[in-house]
Amino acid sequence: MPDPTDRALPHAILELLTKRGRAVHAAEISAALGKDRERVREVLEDMVYDGLLRQRSGSRFRLAPTAVPRDKQQIEAVVHAHARGFGFLKSTGDDDDVFVPYGSMAGAMHGDRVLAHVVANTRRGQEAQIEQVLERARTQVVGTLRGRAGSWRLEPDDGRIRGPIPLDEDAAEQPGEDGKAAVIAITRYPDLSDELPQGRLLAVLGDAGDPDVEV
Repeated sequence: MPDPTDRALPHAILELLTKRGRAVHAAEISAALGKDRERVREVLEDMVYDGLLRQRSGSRFRLAPTAVPRDKQQIEAVVHAHARGFGFLKSTGDDDDVFVPYGSMAGAMHGDRVLAHVVANTRRGQEAQIEQVLERARTQVVGTLRGRAGSWRLEPDDGRIRGPIPLDEDAAEQPGEDGKAAVIAITRYPDLSDELPQGRLLAVLGDAGDPDVEV
């Protein structure tokens, strides 16, 4: 799984340069963010290539005109998550989808309605950071039970939902069988991009893949 803090590094750099309002040396950026200098340098070069930054003499970098300050554009939209952890914001208008990197999902799950802000305009389109989940799309998840009594988890059938989802401790002793199809109720939603939801076993449905069970 990608390091969420590393995926969020471009947004942290944009915020830092927005606050400084001037060209900043790469070493100063890495020190301010507490990140490895070589990794920061790689990200800075990628951001220059994407048109987000301009490089000045002496390894100094500043915002490009295409960069968007975080308080300039807000979006209320539905998240369409990808199995690899990133997502896209689907608005009700005709605008293009807005990309949300893995580290910027902020605990949002597939189908949730969220409030986000655009952090950058790149040659690949807009990128956003999710600020708040306004409405959760689901309260239950169907999948396959894995584990044993005392340590159950659910592998969601929908690959856009991050898993495996652990069951609450007070529900972990409920009867189940590894490999059976089951449905759980979500008892705790994630707050961060690298967190998983938690659930409570509602019902064991039968053998995973059985046509009657799938219906």
